[in-house]
Amino acid sequence: MDLVWAAVAWVVWFAAYRWAISLTDRRESPQVSPGPVPPSVLGLVRGLPARHLYLTALLDLAERGWLDVDRERVSNSAHQPEEPLRPFERWALEQVTARMAGMDEAPLEAVVPDPDHLQAEFVPLVRQSSDELGLTERRWRTRTVPVLLAVLLFVPGILTLNVVSWVVVQFFGLVGLVWAAWTVGGGAPRRRVTPAGRAFADTHSEAVTGGDQHTNAIAAALEQSGDAETWSSRGGWHRVEVDRSPAPDSPWSSALGAVLCLGVGTGVQWIDYWQARAIGGLFLVAGITALVGAVRGFRRIRRTPARAEVTGQVVSLWTHEVRTGSDPPRSRTDHYVAVDDGQSEPVPSYQVGERFYRRVRPGDSVRLLVNPRTRSLVEVISHERHS
Repeated sequence: MDLVWAAVAWVVWFAAYRWAISLTDRRESPQVSPGPVPPSVLGLVRGLPARHLYLTALLDLAERGWLDVDRERVSNSAHQPEEPLRPFERWALEQVTARMAGMDEAPLEAVVPDPDHLQAEFVPLVRQSSDELGLTERRWRTRTVPVLLAVLLFVPGILTLNVVSWVVVQFFGLVGLVWAAWTVGGGAPRRRVTPAGRAFADTHSEAVTGGDQHTNAIAAALEQSGDAETWSSRGGWHRVEVDRSPAPDSPWSSALGAVLCLGVGTGVQWIDYWQARAIGGLFLVAGITALVGAVRGFRRIRRTPARAEVTGQVVSLWTHEVRTGSDPPRSRTDHYVAVDDGQSEPVPSYQVGERFYRRVRPGDSVRLLVNPRTRSLVEVISHERHS
């Protein structure tokens, strides 16, 4: 009977969630602003990925005379028109100029940022223009409904956990329930396409160049290249492989884990129950493995200098989310910059501060003092941007 009540509670909750979503979808949409709508904005309404939106913006800027695009090459136009640019268009032009690194022209693929960079910097600017035009908007005008749905989510969740008798399953189920409530309470899904936006996109679908064969071909080539490859103009345009592995952890953490595991594993060996001794054996194996990893880490540190200067061109930058807690969910964002010095293969990457990460762009020439042991930035000696 408990299982029946849990199933009924889930049906009621999903019905309430769907009803709340449908109410926001039927809400009266704002008036669509008159005037032309950029193809990238229409692409956002139609759900195109970030790379397609960016390529669509570049091709649209080329048609308007801001860029010269000849098949697979791009260059800045010698005679740029005098017209105002939207923030996302200005951002795209700045990226092209920076990534060309002072060269007269570049492969079109070389001026396309990484997907996570586009998602974090470019897409919000396109969404801002879409909101201003009345094609999209925030789904929830207040946090009341999402928070109420998040609280009510615990009713079917707790009923379901009561049916399960295994403590381990209950624990992980509770963690997943908290995470789901946190997501729903945050307002997911946060945004909606207005009815006017959907109608406008359907009637002007020919203006969306995201489905153009040229755009799709470039996007497909980018997907095939993978996240580990990018372009560098150091010594002429060429592809390079980037080391995107996170910065190595300190061997002291492995050493501490080894001591704890070996201590626990040795201690339980004195217990008469064979189950306890078996678990202790697993702790011993884990401790020995951690000890081997710690020894290797200390040997790597001894062979690596504590300071080194790196001079080269920034070819890629990205962020990496690191979970620091689960209840409530917490995380930190690590920032990385890859610098091509013309010698290292693959191109090494270094963990940097957020301030420098926000200031630097691919194509910039830098001279950095780094710590090769932790692959982290110590000091920025020089930073030159091509404009």
